[in-house]
Amino acid sequence: MANAYFTKVNKARKSGAKSFEYNGETYVQGKTKTGMIIYKKKAGSKKKPTTKMDAETKRKRATPKKKSPAKKKATSKKKTTTKKKSSAKKTTRILRGKRNSPSTSATSVSVGTKRKGGDGKMYVCKSYKRGNKRVKRWVRA
Repeated sequence: MANAYFTKVNKARKSGAKSFEYNGETYVQGKTKTGMIIYKKKAGSKKKPTTKMDAETKRKRATPKKKSPAKKKATSKKKTTTKKKSSAKKTTRILRGKRNSPSTSATSVSVGTKRKGGDGKMYVCKSYKRGNKRVKRWVRA
């Protein structure tokens, strides 16, 4: 069983029709940059409700919902604090959400590198063969 819409599109394409109607809506011919002929809905072409139920649902959708009064956010006062200079070495890390292994990709570090994972445990970068390729993975130490 063929799709009714595409059956109409193909028929219009073969006959070279400028427009066709399907399901109460008008589709007009257009051309893409590559030269392919397409059919798109005509602006202002709206489907007419066929049953009483359709008319009611359409009316319900058309009526705007009442907005509840917006709650004001409490503004908190900013505290000014002095930063302490730490002698510890700063490291830049890429965080990738919650994951057990380290947030740094294993492919970006050398084999044997040890890092602390997101779960607080130590991981080692190991290399192994998968098919014809060598891959690196984090393995718990």
